[in-house]
Amino acid sequence: MGIGNWNFTGNWLLEIFYFKMIAKITPLIRLPSTADVFDYFIPPDLEAGIKPGQLVSIPWRSSLERGVILDIVPPPVPRRGLGGGQEGGFRARPIRKIIDLIPVLTPAQLKLIKKFSEYYFCAPGAVARLVVPEMPVRRSGGVERNVGAVDFKIEKSQLAYLNQAAAGIKEASELEIKDISSFIWLVFWFQKQYSSLVILAPTLHTLEAFGSVLIKKFGESLAIIHSGLSRGAFWRAYQKILHSQAKLILATRQGVFLPLPERSCILMFDSGSDDFKQYDQHPRYDARTVVKWAAELTASRLIYTAPTFALWPQAKPIILPQASRVKTQIRLIDLKQTLGQKGFSIISEPALEAISEAENNKKKVVIISLREQGDDKVSVKRIKEVLTAEGKNVNDIIISPPQILESGELSSWRGKISSLIIASIEPLLALPDYRSSERVFYRLKKWQMLCEELLIPEMLLQSYSPDNLAIRAFALGEEEQFVKSELDFRKELGYPPFVELVKLSYKGNDDKEFEKITSELKLNVGIKILGPYIEHRSKRKSLLLKLRDKIEIPLLYSLPSSQWVVDRDPENVL
Repeated sequence: MGIGNWNFTGNWLLEIFYFKMIAKITPLIRLPSTADVFDYFIPPDLEAGIKPGQLVSIPWRSSLERGVILDIVPPPVPRRGLGGGQEGGFRARPIRKIIDLIPVLTPAQLKLIKKFSEYYFCAPGAVARLVVPEMPVRRSGGVERNVGAVDFKIEKSQLAYLNQAAAGIKEASELEIKDISSFIWLVFWFQKQYSSLVILAPTLHTLEAFGSVLIKKFGESLAIIHSGLSRGAFWRAYQKILHSQAKLILATRQGVFLPLPERSCILMFDSGSDDFKQYDQHPRYDARTVVKWAAELTASRLIYTAPTFALWPQAKPIILPQASRVKTQIRLIDLKQTLGQKGFSIISEPALEAISEAENNKKKVVIISLREQGDDKVSVKRIKEVLTAEGKNVNDIIISPPQILESGELSSWRGKISSLIIASIEPLLALPDYRSSERVFYRLKKWQMLCEELLIPEMLLQSYSPDNLAIRAFALGEEEQFVKSELDFRKELGYPPFVELVKLSYKGNDDKEFEKITSELKLNVGIKILGPYIEHRSKRKSLLLKLRDKIEIPLLYSLPSSQWVVDRDPENVL
């Protein structure tokens, strides 16, 4: 299938005569982020079988490398100079061979790459290098993580309510879920309606918990994709999806780039999670945005699921009934009143009473702290010290950061925990970002969802800011007032959903370069530029662009990722 060592570097007419088409190819090697595609001639013996999306072998400098074809176009017609010679010489090397006749990228993926590159200000070639999986050099079994099955249950009395909700589910694009077991029920329900399902989860822990249950039903027709897989395991799972052998696909945020089946159903679990945003590599993207395009391009149905859709623009969620009759009661404990008083403790009297009651009933109590260390703040370490001084056996109390609740590690304690105590939510409120209140509300609703999954009847929220609208919305049900206040605030100051944001962070040390780019950006009509300011965590010099209209900013496509971070729809602006 290859063309040997053909390497035309002579007469341009001879090249045009032999090669009728050229392929736009990006080499699948480490390249600068601004590197896009390169032109390669298609030899005559490959013309009949060549297609966009195929893996090919190409000459690259002094070696052969893998590349992927993004497009096939006619070669440019050389212009004749005044002396009759070629003007503006065009040179390209020929493709050596097609590695696989079956394209590794589907037509939908190729369109997605183009749309992604336009929206996130990056070269299509860079996106393709992100999407195409690495081909293993040799087959290796790898080491698969062995995760114990998580216990998801539906009470018989709730099945009738879930089945009654089916009519509304058929039309919904947003589903408000109360526990995880009802979501698993939803998966099985949709499995009867669609030939293929795709579940996107924000974390690997959640993905594995789902997989431990769903593999019993789907077996070999289940494909799981995440960054923790070996190169060989990832490639085999990708190929299973590409060849339509997977009826259920489980993936983290990178699943939006997979060769998704046509007319499938895509369920995004815990849609409000910040983990759906890629924020530490180039290009930065939000899977919640990209999945919309993927669904449109594959004619698939997309359903977002979350414990709340407050502040989601135009969201009209259907509420999915919970899997059990246990409803977690919320108690707001006001620590502001006792702060500074003699005998003040970071663990309130109601919390101590809940711990004592659990001990008497041989139940567990879980205490969540956002900090693990800190002698003078609310932290796991400090809570243990306080409880020890109160005569409590801390070995009988689960005191941990929130990961233990969010990862599913407490599933073995289902029905055996009497109270969840949130020691303090204030560290989240203190984050210098316009979305801090929204994040607090969402996180609390998520913890409530997990409490109801674990059949925890009571959740105690200790707060030094009991009058905060997000806290009142959660604990007292004042959600409408909270949403109105947040939207008024964002409209007045110019934040989403009323404007689009792009954050530029400069990693270099050349002040003149930073000023040059800033000056060029100011020439664009329709952009409001805030800054420069120093980012809270990275300490980088940054600019925040506010876009009120859909405008093109060509400059952003050319900024090298080695010097600049371009973040559209940033999770944090400070």
